[in-house]
Amino acid sequence: MEHLLLELISVNREMLNELRMLRQSLCKDASVAAQEEPTFAQPEHVKSPPPRFTPEDLEDIHGSLLDGLKKRNREKSNAFSEFEKRHKNW
Repeated sequence: MEHLLLELISVNREMLNELRMLRQSLCKDASVAAQEEPTFAQPEHVKSPPPRFTPEDLEDIHGSLLDGLKKRNREKSNAFSEFEKRHKNW
């Protein structure tokens, strides 16, 4: 039982880390979009630097993170179901 609880904690930590990475990539995307919009302080002849990530890159990152989260959720659900089965037998 202790092993299952440790496994659940491990999966939760991994999910939180992936959510942080996703949130950071989304914040970077928003900041790049904000930089691309012309402002009154910048003359029009000055070009903004190219974005670090293209929309395709962000879509790939989003898709892989989402797939990973779904997989981790299934693993977590399976581990919790296993925990419930063992708990009923006590």
